[in-house]
Amino acid sequence: MEETPYEYCEIWRNVPTPLEKTAGMRLVRAGHNVAKPNYSIGPKMIECYGMHFVVDGKVTLEYGAGQVVLPKNSAFCLWPNMSYRYRIAPSAKPLKMMWLSLDGPQLPELLRRIGLGPAKPYETAVFDRTARAFVGRIHRTLREPDGDPLHRQTLLYMLFERMSKLHADEGRDAGSDWLARSLDYFRLHFAEPLSIGEAARLAGVHRSHFTAMFHRETGLAPREYIRKLRMDKASSLLEQSSLSIGEIALTVGYADLYSFSRAFKNQFGRPPSAYKHRGL
Repeated sequence: MEETPYEYCEIWRNVPTPLEKTAGMRLVRAGHNVAKPNYSIGPKMIECYGMHFVVDGKVTLEYGAGQVVLPKNSAFCLWPNMSYRYRIAPSAKPLKMMWLSLDGPQLPELLRRIGLGPAKPYETAVFDRTARAFVGRIHRTLREPDGDPLHRQTLLYMLFERMSKLHADEGRDAGSDWLARSLDYFRLHFAEPLSIGEAARLAGVHRSHFTAMFHRETGLAPREYIRKLRMDKASSLLEQSSLSIGEIALTVGYADLYSFSRAFKNQFGRPPSAYKHRGL
């Protein structure tokens, strides 16, 4: 490891390959350190996302108007173009950290999944031995001349998957956005044969509880919401497309023209043929 006035460190720099450049995230640089008693970085800004993992000891992070002491197994992220300062905090053990500098459009969402955002760029208990092993293997892809960029990308996603699970296990993300996930599920798949039980499973709740909560939040039962999505799409196609009524019925998820026409008339008070003539 290289010695500097405030740490012992090892750093590897990556030149992203064409494969990495097209990915949702990519590694820019990586490293690890053992801090000296005078260790202090910043205030400074960086142009990418600087993920830091506390392997041992404690670190004080200053961000915006906040300050926090982070112990072993914590993670924090330096957001692009925002000023931060971090320094060694009193501890019985020396401060040791690993880090990954990352770039790419997926980073905000991946970081959100582990509880990190610009207003709170840290989380505790999301960096266990398994996560540490993933970071070590990512480091190895840079250290070794034949490091495979595809393997490196795989390891990055495996790392975020592991930290996301640890974050959820802590109860900080336990179903808080179940409704948003459910609405996205229905909007994406409304034209397919949908199972309310599957939607409840994705939301992480029992089917009966899911139905009751969904109705309370939206004013519609799940089946009613799906039917509304189908009818809204059908009315749009009737007005704006040259598709036949039979083609529209199949497009929005109905197996036959009769069931579609009946559902459409129940929704709008007129058959789809009259609606289409009105649009024309």
